[in-house]
Amino acid sequence: MSASQFNEPAATIDLDSIDDPRDAVHRAVACLVEGGVVVVPTPAGDLAISAVGRAAAEGRPASADRLVHAESDLLIADLDSLRDWVPGLRPKPARMLAKIWPGSARVGFRSGLKGGLLEAIATADADRLGGPDSVRFAFPDSPLIRDMIVLTPFPLAASRRGVEGFGRVDLLMRSSRAESASPPPATLLGVDGEHWAVEREGSPTIEELRSMSATTLLFVCTGNTCRSPMAESICRSLLAERLGCGPDNLADRGWSVASAGVSATDGRRASALAVDVVREWGATLIPHLSRLLTTEMLESADHVLVMTREHLDRVLDLAPEFADKVRLIHPEGLDVDDPYGGDRETYLEAARMIHACLEEMLDELGL
Repeated sequence: MSASQFNEPAATIDLDSIDDPRDAVHRAVACLVEGGVVVVPTPAGDLAISAVGRAAAEGRPASADRLVHAESDLLIADLDSLRDWVPGLRPKPARMLAKIWPGSARVGFRSGLKGGLLEAIATADADRLGGPDSVRFAFPDSPLIRDMIVLTPFPLAASRRGVEGFGRVDLLMRSSRAESASPPPATLLGVDGEHWAVEREGSPTIEELRSMSATTLLFVCTGNTCRSPMAESICRSLLAERLGCGPDNLADRGWSVASAGVSATDGRRASALAVDVVREWGATLIPHLSRLLTTEMLESADHVLVMTREHLDRVLDLAPEFADKVRLIHPEGLDVDDPYGGDRETYLEAARMIHACLEEMLDELGL
């Protein structure tokens, strides 16, 4: 993109060569406060950004905010600030948004806006953003844009449609690192209460969104060949029974179940006795391959259930920031002893204890 594309020359900032990125932020904020349009490159394409409500604040017609229209997205700097706009944000979409944002996805809300900041925006501006009952939001994966949002004393809106149609770009930022010959389109989601749907697929894909939006249960033991795989397989069977679906359809119902080991070697099969005893609950461990626990697994999980206090300590040593979602699988804080090296009855005793713990856990989750 070059300044010659626009009706008037735009000031240009080369983000690859600027000494201090804060200079770019300050110039952008000054431009936005003056009513200008700033174009910022992102991996998903250029965003044309302008301030919302600046004209109304100065007693001018709302049409002076020339970039805001029904295809614009209100920009947020973090998920906490989204609740200022959507006080009625429900737990299920909130959990999904925490996994997909920051990123390219755009999200439109058709409910939950009452009492939010949209009511403080001039009616003309709110109507051009989609109306008082429907508005889109974006949370770009760009520290530069997040700083602009925080420092500009007006809400910001971004457009992905051709910026040439808005008469003038005042500040054009460029970066070879953000250039893409054909950036993937941003997925557009619609959220209404607890329900969400893909209105236009792009990046992330529908399958990626399903995985991200699922409630993920992660079971952890030592080697990931006995206790945690038994918990994973039995939990799949119990969830399927309670949800009225097959174990292979849990993702469609919004659930994901996994396991790992704090000292596991990747790729080992489950122990033969573990494979045998889980059949009592219609479960299978034949396809299981062990995995070493990683911080990425912990980050993506919603609930992390460990077998012993030693596992709890190991997990918290690895990632103390996730302490709020890690707990012992046993509701009374007891250890589930390792059956490795024992006979079938030893394995069956461990599996039965795990089954009882899972029944209580699923009750707690309201299933």
